[in-house]
Amino acid sequence: MVGPGQCSLDILGSLDQYPPPPLDSKCHFNGALIQGGGPPVATALVTLARLGVVSAFVGRIGGDDFGRRIGRGLQDEGVDCRHLLVDEVADSQFAFIAVEQARGLRTIFCHRGNCRPLSVKDLPIELIRSRHLLHLDGSPLDAALVAARQAKEVGVIPRPCVCGVNSYASVQALDFLDLGKNCSFPI
Repeated sequence: MVGPGQCSLDILGSLDQYPPPPLDSKCHFNGALIQGGGPPVATALVTLARLGVVSAFVGRIGGDDFGRRIGRGLQDEGVDCRHLLVDEVADSQFAFIAVEQARGLRTIFCHRGNCRPLSVKDLPIELIRSRHLLHLDGSPLDAALVAARQAKEVGVIPRPCVCGVNSYASVQALDFLDLGKNCSFPI
C-alpha cells in the first residue's frame, strides 16, 4: 500500500475525567504516549506494516525535532519513507490529545505546522501505480485526486478517508473518480 497525505507527532495523555469548569485548573495524567505518524494515512500505514504489509508513505515534514521524530517513528515501524520530504526550515504538524478514559472522549489540540503542502510534482507516480492499494486522506486535494486517477488507471484500488473533514474530498470529487463504494466513510 502507498499513502500520500499528512503526518504529525501525536502526544496522547490519558486522564480519568476532564476537570469540571472552570477549566483553569490542573489535572494529572495516568500516562502519556508519544507517537510519530498520526493522521489517517500514516496511522493506517503503520498498522499495515505491523501486520506485515509492505507500506510506503508520501508526505512532508519540517526539519525540526518533531519532524525527525515523525520520520524515525514511521521508519521504526517498518514504513518505507523514501518519499518523505523535509522542509528544513519549517515546523512539523503535531497534536496533543487528551483522552478521558471514563467516557472515551478526546480533545485534540493541534498545530498544522508550516510545511509546504504536498504537490502533484512531489508524487512518485511509478510507486503509486505499482501498489495494489492507495490510501488517501485528501490532503491536499489536488495531489490526492491525481494520485487516485493514476492508481485507478492501472487497477489500483484507491481508499479515500476524509474522517469527518469534508472539505478535503467532496462528494463530487469522489463521484468523478467513481470511488464512492471504496470509501472508508459513509457518503
